[in-house]
Amino acid sequence: MIKIKLVFILLLAITFWSCEEIPNGTIDTETVDYIIEGISAPSVFTYTASNPNFSTSITIDNSENVSTVWFVIQTIDGIEDVTSSIIMESTSTNSRKTYTGQVEIDENLLSGNYEVQYYVEDKIRNSGSNVVKVGTKQFKYVSAAENFAPVISDLDMPISVDKEILFSFSVFVADQNGLNDIDSVYYQVTDPSGKLILNSQNISKFPMFDNGNTAANGDETAKDGRYTVFLNYPAAAPSGEWNFNFNAVDNAGAKSNTINYTLIVNE
Repeated sequence: MIKIKLVFILLLAITFWSCEEIPNGTIDTETVDYIIEGISAPSVFTYTASNPNFSTSITIDNSENVSTVWFVIQTIDGIEDVTSSIIMESTSTNSRKTYTGQVEIDENLLSGNYEVQYYVEDKIRNSGSNVVKVGTKQFKYVSAAENFAPVISDLDMPISVDKEILFSFSVFVADQNGLNDIDSVYYQVTDPSGKLILNSQNISKFPMFDNGNTAANGDETAKDGRYTVFLNYPAAAPSGEWNFNFNAVDNAGAKSNTINYTLIVNE
């Protein structure tokens, strides 16, 4: 249960030099006190021609000062709106109200994970400062649209490297459904003995990035389809042939082709 209590006190006290009048005044305190009791939305929504509408509801107690309730569906990273703001309605006359709303999902929206964000506007505060995001709900969308697996190509990687020298490498990723459909791009690597390398969390899939953060990972331009990462072999690393496998996965779980590459780590 989420409780949101907003208390606003406006105290006007303007002090001048002692030779001037000192105007002051206090506006009565007003309180917005509503309780978000629960949010209901499907954890999985499958689009069909007979059932294209996504429905959700939110229950609010002490709703006397609630003006408007709405939701919007976004991509999981919050970058892109899937729908416009959808107003939620309630027919109850009690202070405890359940607001419901639905929206027809675009049949061409790709399968993947999305997030519903819920907003409440109150009647008390000034416009522009009286809106609160009161909750979120993630769900998996199963689309009727055809999904294409991503394709990786154009690996840019040195033939050999010296130890304790930072270097970068990159791969180009394309997807017929668009770059927003890319969930992850990663590499796996085995050492000269054939042992799969794991990090401290026992994860073997090391991420690559397309975020334009040159200082952190070497990527020069965000969202251009080229995924990049830094690597540095310590002095104690075995010399010889290190084998790399590169892959990409989209939001529906479709896996790309694999690029295999052998990097020589010098003595």
